[in-house]
Amino acid sequence: MVLRPMVPVLTRVLGEKRRALKAMLVLIVATSLAIGLDTSWPTALAVCLAMGVWWGLAPPLSIVMMVDGADDARRGFALGVRLMANRLAQLVGPVAMGALAEVVTIRAGFYGLGAFVATFFVLVVRS
Repeated sequence: MVLRPMVPVLTRVLGEKRRALKAMLVLIVATSLAIGLDTSWPTALAVCLAMGVWWGLAPPLSIVMMVDGADDARRGFALGVRLMANRLAQLVGPVAMGALAEVVTIRAGFYGLGAFVATFFVLVVRS
C-alpha cells in the first residue's frame, strides 16, 4: 500500500502501463540474480529492499491493467481472477523457492527464481 501512489508517477515517466510493468519485471529479474553475486550482508540487504520495491509496484500495476482491460460488466470477475491468482502465487512461490533451495543451495535458488521470472518476461514481451 505504501508504494501504490508511485504507480501513476511510474506510468507517467515511462509513458504507458505495459511499459512500466515490463520495467518492473526487468528490475525483479535483475535484483533476483544480483542476490547471488555478493555475500556481504549490507549488499544483500540493499538488493532485497530494492527487490521488495519492484515486487511491491508490479501487483497494483497489473491489477489496474487488468481492470482497465475488462468491460464494465466483467471488471469484478477480472479482479477476482487476478486476486485469486495472486494468492496462489503467494502460496506456491515460497514453497517452490524453499524446495529448490533444499535441493541445491539458497544462492542457486535465487538464480532459479531469476531464470523463472526472466522466462515469463520473455513470454510477456513477445505477446
